[in-house]
Amino acid sequence: MRSIYTYTVSPSAARYPIQLFSASIRHTQETVVRAEGRTPVHQILWIVEGHGRLVCDGQTYSLAEGTAFYLAVGKAAAYYDEGGLVSGFLTVKGDTADALGALAPNGMLLLQGTDVEWYTNKTRQIMEAYCAENLGKGSALCYAFFVEFLSQTAREETYLDGVLSYLHTHFSEKLTLEMLAKRACVSVSKLCHDFRAQYGKTVFACLMEMRLQYAQNVLLSDRRIRIGELAEESGFGDVGYFCRSYKSRYGKTPAEEQGRK
Repeated sequence: MRSIYTYTVSPSAARYPIQLFSASIRHTQETVVRAEGRTPVHQILWIVEGHGRLVCDGQTYSLAEGTAFYLAVGKAAAYYDEGGLVSGFLTVKGDTADALGALAPNGMLLLQGTDVEWYTNKTRQIMEAYCAENLGKGSALCYAFFVEFLSQTAREETYLDGVLSYLHTHFSEKLTLEMLAKRACVSVSKLCHDFRAQYGKTVFACLMEMRLQYAQNVLLSDRRIRIGELAEESGFGDVGYFCRSYKSRYGKTPAEEQGRK
């Protein structure tokens, strides 16, 4: 059984910083050989069941349930079905996707023992957003998906890494220090102290940067998006506060960023 959702990028979707190209939550995986410089998309692929192998940069990696890997635009690699290989995948394009790809050393990152159900659920949400033509939400979900994946490395993760990753993937939601501290199993005071010591800024200063950076990426690529819609997508409950915060950081209002007077 093969199940692929391919999204034809409309002129409106192409203005967003990340655009969905194709996705699947359950795909009968054939052998694929990616020639260097020939693949125009960023890809995350995870194994749902079966086994196979990935060859990249002269190294061979085993593929089994829970294995997941990222390949950047133009990255040469080949992956082979060696027995009932079923995958899920997400491929995207866009300037912000290119920037996020820098988080992966040499354009490739492989993880073992990943949560296949998490990938499936998130990909389903992305596909539903694009099917409903909710392009802003789809772009935001793609961004969160790739940040979550690419922020993982082989080093031991500290609780602050988990907090930062959660901020990246949930920046558009209503968050509180109490909620974040509870997730990290620490007190609010410890979270605030350790976060500032580690990153040189407060939790909410960091969150504000993420929200405004996302908003700027969208504004620069979509001159027609409604300011109120963008404020909500970026995590601001109040449009006026969003506009003031944006001008304070970038020296111009969101409307002025779009080229409006």
